[in-house]
Amino acid sequence: MTGSIFPPEPKFRWGIVYATKKILIFSNKIEIWRSVVDIHIDWQGPLSLSEARALRSDEDYGLYQYYGDHPVYGANVLLYIGKASGQTFGHRISQHNWHSWIPTSTEIFVGRICAECHLEDREWERIIGLSEKIQIFAHSPAFNAANLNKIGHEGDDVRVLNWGKRKSLFPEVSISRWEGGCTLGHDLPRNLIPRTQSRDENR
Repeated sequence: MTGSIFPPEPKFRWGIVYATKKILIFSNKIEIWRSVVDIHIDWQGPLSLSEARALRSDEDYGLYQYYGDHPVYGANVLLYIGKASGQTFGHRISQHNWHSWIPTSTEIFVGRICAECHLEDREWERIIGLSEKIQIFAHSPAFNAANLNKIGHEGDDVRVLNWGKRKSLFPEVSISRWEGGCTLGHDLPRNLIPRTQSRDENR
């Protein structure tokens, strides 16, 4: 993976790096444990439409970003975030026809899940689908119609870290920040007491 901060990816399709961390919160002598799952995505681009359509190898799976001009949001803005899990980037991106009515050329960025361990197909689908939902919910691309109002995940907190040529994406997005009612973000204001400064009129 040229230019990546990660070691080269193994030569298999199904894989992901995600580390589970435990966060300990002290609140009124109560210990609250939450699991945090980290998913790392390495982004590359920009690619032209023809270059993106040519990505059809065994390693060409993950998420992608579609950029172009929008009559309301402006020039060269994030229009769409999608996933290529059951088919390659090239096959999936070829199904879009936005280039035919966007007045200027488009830019595409592709993000590959940094793979280090083997996962079964069902687990891969769950992880890549959840990553897509979190990214869409956090960034609200103009052409996405689903996953804009709710991530709908219950359980461990999930944090997606965007590395490399991420363009307009936040470097880090998580369920606890964008849908806090599910996990940690909802518990923090309820269980933690802000520190108050005692006032000494003589100081």
